Amino acid sequence: MLVTVARGVRASTLLLAFAFAPGPGTYADEIAWIHDPARALSQAVEFDRPILVDVWAIWCVPCKKMDETAYRDPRVVQAMTAFIPLKVDHDAQETFVERHEVEALPALLFLDGRGREIARLTGLIDATLLATQMERVRAGYAGYLQSRDQEADPAAVDRLAQYFREVGNSRAAVEVLRRKLKHKQPIPAELRDTMRLHLALAQSTIGETKGAIAQLESLVQDSAVPQIQAEALVGLVLIHRKTGAIDDAQAALSRLRQEFPDVAAKEIAAE
Repeated sequence: MLVTVARGVRASTLLLAFAFAPGPGTYADEIAWIHDPARALSQAVEFDRPILVDVWAIWCVPCKKMDETAYRDPRVVQAMTAFIPLKVDHDAQETFVERHEVEALPALLFLDGRGREIARLTGLIDATLLATQMERVRAGYAGYLQSRDQEADPAAVDRLAQYFREVGNSRAAVEVLRRKLKHKQPIPAELRDTMRLHLALAQSTIGETKGAIAQLESLVQDSAVPQIQAEALVGLVLIHRKTGAIDDAQAALSRLRQEFPDVAAKEIAAE
C-alpha cells in the first residue's frame, strides 16, 4: 500500500480521509529512533554507518502498519544496529522532504553521512524485504565510502556504480557512469568497456532501452575483450526478450552460441 502525497495539501484535510496513526515512539520501541536529521548525519559520519530514514505522517495508515510489523520484527531490529535510525515527520520537516523529493509514503531512504541518497523503498514494506535491503546496503557500505571519495579514479567510479545497482538504485549508477565516461580523463580501454557495459545494464533497468541497446551493440562490435562481448550479447538477448523483439533476441542468441558457446550454455540453462 502506498499513500501519494498531494502537493499543497495539509495534514488537517488528510485526517478526514485516513485513520489516525500514532507518531514515532508508540510502536517499535526497541529501535532508538532519532528525530533530528542533523544529529543523524553527524552520527553517520562519526560511526561510519548509513542512515535509514523512515518518512512518516500522522495520517499515514501504512506508516502505522510498518511500526506495528516490520519495525518490530527481530530481524529488522537486529539489522538496525548497523544503521543510524531516523524518523522524519513529513508534515513537520518540509525542508528535508522537499530536498529528498518524497512524494509518497511510507518512504524509506538510505543515506550516507553527507545526506547523499544510496537507495530508497516506498510503500508498505514487509520485514523480509526490508531486512534483505538493509543487508545489501550494509554489506557494501564500507566499499561505497572508499569509492565515493575516489571519484577521480574510474575504477572506483565503476565500483560505486556497481554498489548502486546492487541496492536497486540503477538511476544513480547511470548518473555516475555517464558523468565519468563523458569526462576527458583517459580511461584504459578494457575498463572503459566494462563501464560502458555496466552503464547499458543499468540503463535497461530504468527504461532507457534504446540507449542500452546501442551501447551493447557497440560493445559487441568494438570491444577487444571477449568476455565483455559475450556479456553484451547476453544483455541484448535479455533486453530484446523483455521488449518482445523476439527475432532480435534470437539473432543475438545465435551469435552468442556461435562465438561464445560456454556463455550461451549458461544463458540457456538459466532460462
